[in-house]
Formats: sequence, C-alpha cells, structure tokens
Amino acid sequence: MGLLLHARAFKADIRSMDDVRSLFVMRGCQELLLPLEEAMDDYYLFCKVDMIDGKPQILWKEPMSDSHYNSAIWTISEIMGLLAWFFFHQFRYGTGGIFDDTEWVSYSKRNLVLHHADTSIFLKYYRPRQHTDMQEAVFGLKPDEVIRRALTSISRYADKRRPRYLDDTQKALVEDDPELQTAIRKRDALLDHFQQTPNLTLGQEVAEAERNIKNTRQRLRYRRKKEVRQAFSDEQAVKDINAQRAGRI
Repeated sequence: MGLLLHARAFKADIRSMDDVRSLFVMRGCQELLLPLEEAMDDYYLFCKVDMIDGKPQILWKEPMSDSHYNSAIWTISEIMGLLAWFFFHQFRYGTGGIFDDTEWVSYSKRNLVLHHADTSIFLKYYRPRQHTDMQEAVFGLKPDEVIRRALTSISRYADKRRPRYLDDTQKALVEDDPELQTAIRKRDALLDHFQQTPNLTLGQEVAEAERNIKNTRQRLRYRRKKEVRQAFSDEQAVKDINAQRAGRI
C-alpha cells in the first residue's frame, strides 16, 4: 500500500493510509473499490531502482531483479530486528498453526490455497514444530493462546537493536582470516609475476584472483555477521536483565 500511495496510483484523491481509513462502504453496498489509474497497468509494483547522476531513481516501468528483491527483503528483515530473514513460505512461523487450527478451513481448501497435492507437504514444511500446549492438555488446563502465538511467531526474535553491520574490529577479524589472507597472497604473487612479464593470460589470472578476494571477503563477512546477530540475543538478554535488576531501566 505504501508503494501505491507513493506512486499516487489511485484515481480518487487518496494520499495516505489515514485517507483510506476514513472511507466507509455505502449503505446497501458490500464493498468500496479503490480503482487505480490506467497508467498503473504499465508500472511494476516492485520496480527497478538505479543510481543516475549520483541520485537514486525509481524506474517504474522496469522490474526489480530477483537478486535485488531478495536483497531488499533481507535488508527489511534486518531493519525490523528479525533474527531470520523473511522468505516466501512464512506459514511455517505461527500462521501455519493458526491456519491448521481453524475449523472452517478444510484440508482440501488449505491444499488448494497453498497449491499442495496433499497434506504431507504442509506437515513437513509449514506446521510449526513448537507445541506449547501439551502440558495444558495433560493436566486438563485451557491452552494459553497468547503464549502459543508468541512462541511460534517469527517476530518472537525481533529486536531492532540487533546489529545490521559489522564494526571496524569485526571487519578486521575478517581481514585476518587465513582463507582471505591466502587469497590475497596468491593475488600479490600473480601481480608481481604479471608486472615482470605482462601477458594476456596472466592479466586474466590477476583479474580472477581479484574477484576471488572480493567474493571471499563478502562470504566471510556474511558468515561473521550471521554469528554476531545470533549471539546478540543471549548477550543482550544478560545486559537487559542486569540493568533491570540494578534499576537502570
């Protein structure tokens, strides 16, 4: 909706979510349409963004590539403070359990909505693995729906303080990684050889070594950032508990 509002895609004078919330369905009607401008048929909702003359430009008529879309989803997940990134099959986290427990959704309807041939796919990939109400069932207690939803939701791990970037010290540790240092030494040796006896084959090998350094550094930073983000939960929990116990927060 935010993208549509930004593009001023509606025929009516709708500029914000407050405008949408102020609308109501007319008496005797069942719905109120929000028609889009005909020009929107030629625009992509998830469109390409490019740097032109040093400024980001939204190219509405060109689609965003899959790699850029996935990168944007990861970035949004990190901004939200999620431990795991968003992905296409979100039913696994909480929603799948709610969907499965809804009495008026039959197995056949669920399989049709999810494009599954049978229920086994849902059970294997979508049904949450955390069963929080087993103790209540054994002792004849009512299930705690609030706790169940909290524990099976992907937002359970959300914390906007979770780091998105490596600091200088963490980047330095990556630079000292033996794998990266080996790649750098190999590049330096090839470069020395190329400077002494320049030829096309050696030039290509130097370029390939440069790409290998870049890819290795990126992969190691990605791995390090993942470790830092995962370790954050325990480390921050200890800090928060101690601060609460000391009355600082």
